[in-house]
Amino acid sequence: MRRYSSTRATIAVVALTGMIGLIDCGGDDASPTGTGATGGTGGSGTTGGTAGAGKGGSSGSAGADAGTTGGAAGATGGAAGKGGSAGTAGKGGTGGTATGGAAGTGGGGAGKGGTAGTGGGMPDGSAGSSGGSIDASSDVPRTACTMDAQCSPPTPYCDTASRVCVQCLSATNCPATAPVCSAAKTCVDCATSADCSGTTPYCKPDTNTCVRCLSNANCGGDGGTACNVITNTCVTACTTDAQCTSNALPYCNAMLGYCVECLTSGNCAPDAGRGGGNMNQPVCLTTGNSFTCVACTDDTTCTTGVNTHCNAANNTCVRCMADSHCGDGGEICNLTTHTCGCPTGLNLCTTGGGRGGDGAVTSGCYNLQTDPTHCGGCTTVCNMNQTCTAGDCVNNDAGTTDTVTPPG
Repeated sequence: MRRYSSTRATIAVVALTGMIGLIDCGGDDASPTGTGATGGTGGSGTTGGTAGAGKGGSSGSAGADAGTTGGAAGATGGAAGKGGSAGTAGKGGTGGTATGGAAGTGGGGAGKGGTAGTGGGMPDGSAGSSGGSIDASSDVPRTACTMDAQCSPPTPYCDTASRVCVQCLSATNCPATAPVCSAAKTCVDCATSADCSGTTPYCKPDTNTCVRCLSNANCGGDGGTACNVITNTCVTACTTDAQCTSNALPYCNAMLGYCVECLTSGNCAPDAGRGGGNMNQPVCLTTGNSFTCVACTDDTTCTTGVNTHCNAANNTCVRCMADSHCGDGGEICNLTTHTCGCPTGLNLCTTGGGRGGDGAVTSGCYNLQTDPTHCGGCTTVCNMNQTCTAGDCVNNDAGTTDTVTPPG
């Protein structure tokens, strides 16, 4: 009875070993699009099975134990996993990355990594040279191209080296107001001081504009003048207010070493004796070493008329900085002019506030082509049995027009 059980156990072990060998000899041939595939797992067995193509696993230690990512090599070591084929062109321009398995402790060598996928497709169908995405560091729009015909203003020229549309390729592409083509292929005032002359002989690198000075040395270097690095102008150097004789710059900023318009907001009040400031610019802007009188730094000083919000970009009081500043009549804020207005296709209609003062003034945005209460005009109201079609009140049953205009 015992001998029969031992025989059955031996047969089971042999069968199980064979099944494991069959399973481990398989490889993974799948290669993802855009990245190079890597070799498959190595087979286990007495002599070490040949690794299948696909992801390359590391060879394990000798014997039947499998490695973490690949089958174990036999006593004589399994063959290295075959590298995956090259990936196809990467979508969006990102190149594939080849990866290979590391060598096992006592087994065969690492599988050879797949070839990296090439870059994303260009307008002519070819693969990108580097597979990288288009540089978005510039404010100028970038469009992929291989020829000028694929570009349009404000970037009408194709830089074939980087394969993107640019504003200019050389100075001949630039207007007289911005005559230099910069390294970023944009038209600017200057790239170096050699591009500047006259009263503005120095190029300010962060703005690519010609200015009067960049340092005190540009203002003569005699101690009598200093460079205001905010306005890039030469101003009177000082240590006390007594040295600041100009009404426009009557105060000495001893820390900066030159005369400025204000030191505190109190200096911005109208003062005929000292100069500087006016009732429309009551705040001294001290950030960035400016020390100039401005209208606002927040909404608290914007209290005149409808311009009750501060545009911190230029320190001026404006009508709006967001749609919520335009009331509940449907108007939106134009973030270029900072004024309120109706969306495209709608008209602003104001009602109420007649000569007798009857009724509050209300306003709203309406479609004068389809709104039956403002059909063709702000005061035209269609009858109950009519609809507003193309700015006319049309009877629902007869198709004739019949408008009702309330008395003005």
